[in-house]
Amino acid sequence: SGATGTHDLCLVFRGGSGIGNLNWFHFSLPNPWNSQDIGSVGVAGDTACDNNAFTVSGSGADIESNTDAFRYVQQACGSNCEVRARVTSVQNTDPWAKAGVMIRESTAAGAPYAAVLVTPGNGVSFQRRTTSGGGTTSTVLGGVAAPCWLRIVRSAGNSFSAYYSSDGTSWTQVGATTVVPMTASARAGLAVTAHDNGSTCTAVFENVSVNQSPVLSPISNQAILAGRTLVVTNSGSDPDLPAQSLAYSLLAPPVGAAIDPASGVFTWRPAMAQSPAISTIQVVLSDNGVPSLSDTQSFSVTVSRPAPPELSSVSITNAGIAFSVQGDAGPDYTVLASTNLLSWDPVLTTNPPTLPFFWADTNTTWAQRFYRIQLGP
Repeated sequence: SGATGTHDLCLVFRGGSGIGNLNWFHFSLPNPWNSQDIGSVGVAGDTACDNNAFTVSGSGADIESNTDAFRYVQQACGSNCEVRARVTSVQNTDPWAKAGVMIRESTAAGAPYAAVLVTPGNGVSFQRRTTSGGGTTSTVLGGVAAPCWLRIVRSAGNSFSAYYSSDGTSWTQVGATTVVPMTASARAGLAVTAHDNGSTCTAVFENVSVNQSPVLSPISNQAILAGRTLVVTNSGSDPDLPAQSLAYSLLAPPVGAAIDPASGVFTWRPAMAQSPAISTIQVVLSDNGVPSLSDTQSFSVTVSRPAPPELSSVSITNAGIAFSVQGDAGPDYTVLASTNLLSWDPVLTTNPPTLPFFWADTNTTWAQRFYRIQLGP
Protein backbone atom coordinates (compact mmCIF):
# COMPACT_ATOMS: atom_id res chain seq x y z
CA SER A 1 0.00 0.00 0.00
CA GLY A 2 1.34 3.42 -0.97
CA ALA A 3 4.25 2.03 -3.00
CA THR A 4 5.51 4.06 -5.98
CA GLY A 5 8.04 3.57 -8.73
CA THR A 6 9.20 0.43 -10.55
CA HIS A 7 10.25 -2.68 -8.63
CA ASP A 8 11.19 -6.31 -9.34
CA LEU A 9 8.83 -8.98 -8.03
CA CYS A 10 9.88 -12.51 -7.07
CA LEU A 11 7.13 -15.18 -7.17
CA VAL A 12 7.58 -18.50 -5.34
CA PHE A 13 5.08 -21.34 -5.90
CA ARG A 14 4.91 -24.31 -3.53
CA GLY A 15 2.53 -27.24 -3.68
CA GLY A 16 1.72 -30.55 -5.32
CA SER A 17 1.53 -31.43 -8.97
CA GLY A 18 -0.14 -28.17 -9.96
CA ILE A 19 1.06 -24.65 -9.20
CA GLY A 20 -1.89 -22.66 -10.51
CA ASN A 21 -2.37 -19.96 -13.13
CA LEU A 22 -1.36 -16.32 -12.61
CA ASN A 23 -2.96 -13.73 -14.90
CA TRP A 24 -2.35 -10.32 -13.37
CA PHE A 25 -1.43 -8.24 -10.35
CA HIS A 26 -3.56 -5.42 -8.94
CA PHE A 27 -2.01 -3.15 -6.32
CA SER A 28 -3.96 -0.75 -4.15
CA LEU A 29 -3.99 2.97 -4.97
CA PRO A 30 -1.84 5.33 -2.92
CA ASN A 31 -3.44 6.74 0.20
CA PRO A 32 -5.97 8.45 0.35
CA TRP A 33 -7.38 7.41 -3.06
CA ASN A 34 -10.19 4.87 -3.53
CA SER A 35 -11.69 3.55 -6.76
CA GLN A 36 -15.12 2.03 -7.34
CA ASP A 37 -17.97 1.71 -9.80
CA ILE A 38 -20.94 4.00 -9.15
CA GLY A 39 -24.44 2.93 -10.12
CA SER A 40 -25.35 0.08 -12.45
CA VAL A 41 -22.43 -0.62 -14.79
CA GLY A 42 -22.35 -3.39 -17.38
CA VAL A 43 -18.61 -4.04 -17.09
CA ALA A 44 -16.47 -3.61 -13.99
CA GLY A 45 -14.08 -0.66 -14.18
CA ASP A 46 -10.48 -0.48 -13.08
CA THR A 47 -7.83 2.06 -12.01
CA ALA A 48 -4.05 2.12 -12.09
CA CYS A 49 -1.73 4.82 -10.77
CA ASP A 50 1.92 5.48 -11.54
CA ASN A 51 3.61 8.60 -10.14
CA ASN A 52 0.34 10.56 -9.97
CA ALA A 53 -0.71 9.48 -13.48
CA PHE A 54 -4.05 7.66 -13.36
CA THR A 55 -5.38 5.27 -16.00
CA VAL A 56 -9.09 4.85 -15.35
CA SER A 57 -11.43 2.45 -17.17
CA GLY A 58 -15.14 2.91 -16.69
CA SER A 59 -18.32 1.46 -18.11
CA GLY A 60 -21.80 2.86 -17.52
CA ALA A 61 -24.61 4.34 -19.56
CA ASP A 62 -23.83 7.96 -18.60
CA ILE A 63 -23.26 10.60 -15.94
CA GLU A 64 -26.59 12.35 -16.47
CA SER A 65 -30.28 12.40 -15.62
CA ASN A 66 -31.43 11.11 -12.19
CA THR A 67 -28.79 8.43 -11.62
CA ASP A 68 -25.23 7.93 -12.81
CA ALA A 69 -23.18 4.92 -13.92
CA PHE A 70 -19.42 5.39 -14.09
CA ARG A 71 -16.03 4.68 -12.50
CA TYR A 72 -15.04 7.05 -9.70
CA VAL A 73 -11.55 7.51 -8.24
CA GLN A 74 -12.07 9.64 -5.16
CA GLN A 75 -11.03 10.80 -1.72
CA ALA A 76 -12.68 12.77 1.08
CA CYS A 77 -12.86 16.55 0.80
CA GLY A 78 -14.33 19.40 2.81
CA SER A 79 -16.50 22.42 2.11
CA ASN A 80 -13.68 24.45 0.52
CA CYS A 81 -11.62 22.47 -1.97
CA GLU A 82 -10.79 21.98 -5.61
CA VAL A 83 -9.70 19.09 -7.83
CA ARG A 84 -7.80 19.55 -11.07
CA ALA A 85 -6.19 17.25 -13.62
CA ARG A 86 -4.90 17.12 -17.17
CA VAL A 87 -6.91 14.65 -19.22
CA THR A 88 -4.36 13.45 -21.78
CA SER A 89 -6.71 11.06 -23.59
CA VAL A 90 -10.24 9.67 -23.49
CA GLN A 91 -11.25 6.63 -25.51
CA ASN A 92 -13.92 7.23 -28.15
CA THR A 93 -16.45 4.59 -27.09
CA ASP A 94 -19.14 7.18 -27.86
CA PRO A 95 -19.10 10.89 -28.78
CA TRP A 96 -20.63 11.44 -25.31
CA ALA A 97 -18.17 9.30 -23.38
CA LYS A 98 -16.91 11.46 -20.52
CA ALA A 99 -13.77 11.85 -18.43
CA GLY A 100 -13.11 14.63 -15.95
CA VAL A 101 -13.06 15.89 -12.37
CA MET A 102 -15.95 15.75 -9.93
CA ILE A 103 -16.99 16.71 -6.40
CA ARG A 104 -19.83 14.51 -5.19
CA GLU A 105 -21.77 14.40 -1.93
CA SER A 106 -21.53 10.61 -1.72
CA THR A 107 -21.01 7.48 -3.81
CA ALA A 108 -24.78 6.93 -4.20
CA ALA A 109 -25.88 6.74 -7.85
CA GLY A 110 -28.25 9.70 -7.49
CA ALA A 111 -26.12 11.87 -5.20
CA PRO A 112 -25.78 15.64 -5.79
CA TYR A 113 -22.57 16.51 -7.63
CA ALA A 114 -20.72 19.05 -9.73
CA ALA A 115 -18.29 18.00 -12.46
CA VAL A 116 -16.51 19.27 -15.53
CA LEU A 117 -15.99 16.56 -18.15
CA VAL A 118 -14.40 16.34 -21.59
CA THR A 119 -15.90 14.18 -24.34
CA PRO A 120 -14.47 12.69 -27.57
CA GLY A 121 -16.95 14.55 -29.77
CA ASN A 122 -18.92 17.19 -27.86
CA GLY A 123 -16.47 19.46 -26.10
CA VAL A 124 -16.52 20.04 -22.33
CA SER A 125 -19.56 19.95 -20.09
CA PHE A 126 -20.19 21.51 -16.67
CA GLN A 127 -22.75 19.21 -15.06
CA ARG A 128 -24.50 19.47 -11.71
CA ARG A 129 -27.28 17.75 -9.80
CA THR A 130 -28.64 19.94 -7.01
CA THR A 131 -30.86 17.42 -5.21
CA SER A 132 -30.55 13.73 -4.43
CA GLY A 133 -32.19 11.76 -7.26
CA GLY A 134 -32.93 14.96 -9.19
CA GLY A 135 -32.20 15.75 -12.80
CA THR A 136 -28.88 16.99 -14.15
CA THR A 137 -28.22 20.42 -15.62
CA SER A 138 -25.43 20.77 -18.18
CA THR A 139 -23.55 23.67 -19.77
CA VAL A 140 -21.66 22.50 -22.87
CA LEU A 141 -18.83 24.26 -24.71
CA GLY A 142 -17.87 22.73 -28.05
CA GLY A 143 -14.49 22.73 -29.72
CA VAL A 144 -12.55 21.37 -26.75
CA ALA A 145 -10.96 17.93 -26.72
CA ALA A 146 -8.31 15.99 -24.82
CA PRO A 147 -5.58 16.72 -23.99
CA CYS A 148 -6.88 19.53 -21.77
CA TRP A 149 -6.84 20.64 -18.16
CA LEU A 150 -10.03 20.50 -16.08
CA ARG A 151 -10.78 22.05 -12.71
CA ILE A 152 -13.80 22.06 -10.38
CA VAL A 153 -13.84 24.41 -7.36
CA ARG A 154 -16.02 24.29 -4.25
CA SER A 155 -16.04 27.53 -2.26
CA ALA A 156 -18.14 29.09 0.50
CA GLY A 157 -19.56 25.65 1.23
CA ASN A 158 -21.96 25.15 -1.66
CA SER A 159 -20.74 27.28 -4.59
CA PHE A 160 -19.23 25.35 -7.50
CA SER A 161 -17.29 26.68 -10.47
CA ALA A 162 -15.95 24.73 -13.47
CA TYR A 163 -12.97 25.57 -15.70
CA TYR A 164 -10.90 24.19 -18.56
CA SER A 165 -7.47 25.16 -19.83
CA SER A 166 -5.07 24.26 -22.60
CA ASP A 167 -1.96 24.87 -20.48
CA GLY A 168 -3.01 24.62 -16.82
CA THR A 169 -2.30 28.33 -16.33
CA SER A 170 -4.93 30.35 -18.20
CA TRP A 171 -8.41 29.11 -17.29
CA THR A 172 -11.79 29.58 -18.99
CA GLN A 173 -14.89 29.22 -16.85
CA VAL A 174 -17.60 26.90 -18.18
CA GLY A 175 -21.01 28.31 -17.32
CA ALA A 176 -21.77 30.33 -14.21
CA THR A 177 -20.90 29.53 -10.61
CA THR A 178 -23.76 27.38 -9.30
CA VAL A 179 -25.05 26.52 -5.84
CA VAL A 180 -25.22 22.76 -5.24
CA PRO A 181 -26.25 22.03 -1.64
CA MET A 182 -23.97 19.38 -0.11
CA THR A 183 -22.94 18.27 3.33
CA ALA A 184 -19.55 19.45 4.58
CA SER A 185 -18.08 16.00 3.93
CA ALA A 186 -17.99 15.10 0.23
CA ARG A 187 -15.89 13.06 -2.23
CA ALA A 188 -13.61 14.58 -4.86
CA GLY A 189 -11.79 12.94 -7.73
CA LEU A 190 -11.83 11.56 -11.28
CA ALA A 191 -14.85 10.27 -13.20
CA VAL A 192 -15.05 8.15 -16.39
CA THR A 193 -18.12 6.79 -18.19
CA ALA A 194 -18.20 4.94 -21.52
CA HIS A 195 -21.73 6.11 -22.40
CA ASP A 196 -22.00 2.45 -23.46
CA ASN A 197 -22.91 0.04 -20.70
CA GLY A 198 -21.54 -2.92 -22.64
CA SER A 199 -17.93 -1.67 -22.83
CA THR A 200 -15.34 0.31 -20.89
CA CYS A 201 -13.84 3.66 -21.76
CA THR A 202 -10.23 4.26 -20.77
CA ALA A 203 -9.00 7.74 -19.91
CA VAL A 204 -5.57 8.88 -18.75
CA PHE A 205 -5.15 11.69 -16.18
CA GLU A 206 -1.92 13.46 -15.26
CA ASN A 207 -1.00 16.18 -12.74
CA VAL A 208 -3.91 15.18 -10.53
CA SER A 209 -4.35 17.22 -7.36
CA VAL A 210 -7.01 17.62 -4.71
CA ASN A 211 -6.42 20.80 -2.75
CA GLN A 212 -8.43 21.33 0.42
CA SER A 213 -8.67 24.29 2.72
CA PRO A 214 -6.66 24.02 5.93
CA VAL A 215 -8.60 23.88 9.20
CA LEU A 216 -7.95 26.50 11.88
CA SER A 217 -9.09 25.58 15.38
CA PRO A 218 -11.67 27.88 17.04
CA ILE A 219 -10.19 30.66 19.20
CA SER A 220 -11.68 31.69 22.55
CA ASN A 221 -12.53 35.31 23.29
CA GLN A 222 -9.97 37.15 25.43
CA ALA A 223 -9.78 39.99 27.97
CA ILE A 224 -6.70 42.07 28.82
CA LEU A 225 -5.67 45.29 30.59
CA ALA A 226 -4.14 47.93 28.35
CA GLY A 227 -0.39 47.81 28.77
CA ARG A 228 -0.31 44.07 29.37
CA THR A 229 0.76 41.62 26.64
CA LEU A 230 -1.82 39.15 25.36
CA VAL A 231 -0.46 35.85 24.00
CA VAL A 232 -2.78 33.45 22.19
CA THR A 233 -1.51 30.13 20.83
CA ASN A 234 -3.29 29.03 17.65
CA SER A 235 -3.31 25.65 15.95
CA GLY A 236 -4.43 24.28 12.61
CA SER A 237 -4.05 21.34 10.29
CA ASP A 238 -4.17 20.49 6.60
CA PRO A 239 -6.32 17.56 5.42
CA ASP A 240 -4.33 17.17 2.19
CA LEU A 241 -2.04 14.17 1.83
CA PRO A 242 0.77 14.88 1.85
CA ALA A 243 0.08 17.86 4.08
CA GLN A 244 1.01 21.24 2.64
CA SER A 245 2.99 24.04 4.26
CA LEU A 246 0.83 26.39 6.32
CA ALA A 247 1.24 30.06 7.24
CA TYR A 248 -0.65 32.28 9.71
CA SER A 249 -1.58 35.91 9.13
CA LEU A 250 -3.95 38.60 10.43
CA LEU A 251 -6.72 40.45 8.61
CA ALA A 252 -6.76 44.20 9.37
CA PRO A 253 -5.25 43.80 12.83
CA PRO A 254 -5.27 46.61 15.42
CA VAL A 255 -2.08 48.63 15.79
CA GLY A 256 0.59 46.64 17.60
CA ALA A 257 -0.93 43.20 17.04
CA ALA A 258 1.22 40.52 15.36
CA ILE A 259 1.25 36.81 14.66
CA ASP A 260 4.13 34.44 14.03
CA PRO A 261 3.54 33.07 10.50
CA ALA A 262 5.09 29.70 11.35
CA SER A 263 3.86 28.95 14.89
CA GLY A 264 0.59 30.91 14.88
CA VAL A 265 1.37 32.58 18.23
CA PHE A 266 -0.59 35.86 18.42
CA THR A 267 0.74 38.73 20.54
CA TRP A 268 -0.67 42.17 21.28
CA ARG A 269 0.10 44.78 23.88
CA PRO A 270 -2.81 47.24 23.66
CA ALA A 271 -1.92 50.89 24.24
CA MET A 272 -3.79 53.13 26.66
CA ALA A 273 -5.42 54.88 23.71
CA GLN A 274 -6.90 51.52 22.67
CA SER A 275 -8.88 51.20 25.89
CA PRO A 276 -11.57 50.73 26.90
CA ALA A 277 -12.70 48.92 23.75
CA ILE A 278 -13.58 45.57 22.23
CA SER A 279 -11.56 44.60 19.15
CA THR A 280 -12.26 41.78 16.70
CA ILE A 281 -9.20 39.81 15.63
CA GLN A 282 -9.28 37.72 12.44
CA VAL A 283 -6.67 34.98 12.12
CA VAL A 284 -6.07 33.43 8.68
CA LEU A 285 -4.41 30.06 8.07
CA SER A 286 -3.28 29.62 4.44
CA ASP A 287 -1.74 26.67 2.61
CA ASN A 288 0.77 26.73 -0.26
CA GLY A 289 -1.44 24.79 -2.66
CA VAL A 290 -2.30 25.85 -6.18
CA PRO A 291 -4.33 27.90 -5.65
CA SER A 292 -3.68 28.81 -2.04
CA LEU A 293 -6.68 28.06 0.19
CA SER A 294 -7.32 29.39 3.67
CA ASP A 295 -9.48 29.20 6.77
CA THR A 296 -10.36 32.15 9.02
CA GLN A 297 -11.36 32.30 12.68
CA SER A 298 -12.39 35.41 14.60
CA PHE A 299 -12.26 36.20 18.29
CA SER A 300 -12.82 39.30 20.39
CA VAL A 301 -10.43 40.99 22.79
CA THR A 302 -11.93 43.15 25.52
CA VAL A 303 -9.34 45.78 26.49
CA SER A 304 -9.92 47.40 29.88
CA ARG A 305 -8.26 50.51 31.24
CA PRO A 306 -5.90 50.01 34.20
CA ALA A 307 -6.56 51.65 37.54
CA PRO A 308 -5.24 55.24 37.75
CA PRO A 309 -1.79 55.28 39.39
CA GLU A 310 -1.41 56.78 42.85
CA LEU A 311 1.47 58.39 44.74
CA SER A 312 1.82 57.53 48.39
CA SER A 313 4.33 57.42 51.28
CA VAL A 314 5.88 60.73 50.22
CA SER A 315 8.92 61.68 52.24
CA ILE A 316 11.52 64.48 52.05
CA THR A 317 15.06 63.92 53.23
CA ASN A 318 18.43 65.59 52.76
CA ALA A 319 18.89 63.21 49.79
CA GLY A 320 15.77 64.47 48.03
CA ILE A 321 12.14 63.41 47.69
CA ALA A 322 10.89 59.81 47.65
CA PHE A 323 7.50 58.19 47.15
CA SER A 324 5.74 54.92 46.31
CA VAL A 325 3.64 54.33 43.19
CA GLN A 326 0.50 52.19 43.38
CA GLY A 327 -1.39 50.70 40.42
CA ASP A 328 -1.95 47.66 38.19
CA ALA A 329 0.99 45.59 36.94
CA GLY A 330 1.59 45.48 33.21
CA PRO A 331 1.68 49.06 31.92
CA ASP A 332 4.80 51.18 31.71
CA TYR A 333 5.02 53.77 34.50
CA THR A 334 6.61 57.08 33.56
CA VAL A 335 7.46 59.59 36.29
CA LEU A 336 7.26 63.16 34.97
CA ALA A 337 8.55 66.24 36.78
CA SER A 338 7.81 69.93 36.42
CA THR A 339 8.75 73.15 38.14
CA ASN A 340 5.76 75.16 36.86
CA LEU A 341 2.95 72.64 36.22
CA LEU A 342 3.09 73.64 32.55
CA SER A 343 6.02 71.77 31.04
CA TRP A 344 6.69 68.18 32.09
CA ASP A 345 9.86 66.12 31.58
CA PRO A 346 10.14 62.33 31.98
CA VAL A 347 12.67 61.40 34.65
CA LEU A 348 11.93 57.65 34.87
CA THR A 349 10.20 55.04 32.74
CA THR A 350 9.87 51.55 34.17
CA ASN A 351 7.79 48.41 33.87
CA PRO A 352 7.83 47.13 37.43
CA PRO A 353 7.26 43.39 37.95
CA THR A 354 5.35 44.10 41.15
CA LEU A 355 3.56 47.10 42.61
CA PRO A 356 3.87 49.32 44.50
CA PHE A 357 7.37 50.39 43.50
CA PHE A 358 9.53 52.93 45.32
CA TRP A 359 11.39 55.83 43.67
CA ALA A 360 13.59 58.63 45.00
CA ASP A 361 14.62 61.86 43.26
CA THR A 362 18.12 62.68 44.45
CA ASN A 363 18.31 65.92 42.46
CA THR A 364 18.27 68.63 45.13
CA THR A 365 18.90 71.66 42.94
CA TRP A 366 15.25 72.60 42.61
CA ALA A 367 13.49 75.09 44.83
CA GLN A 368 10.25 73.29 44.09
CA ARG A 369 9.25 70.37 41.92
CA PHE A 370 5.96 68.69 41.01
CA TYR A 371 5.51 65.03 40.04
CA ARG A 372 2.92 63.01 38.21
CA ILE A 373 2.68 59.41 36.88
CA GLN A 374 1.67 58.53 33.33
CA LEU A 375 0.75 55.03 32.10
CA GLY A 376 1.93 53.68 28.78
CA PRO A 377 2.35 52.72 26.13
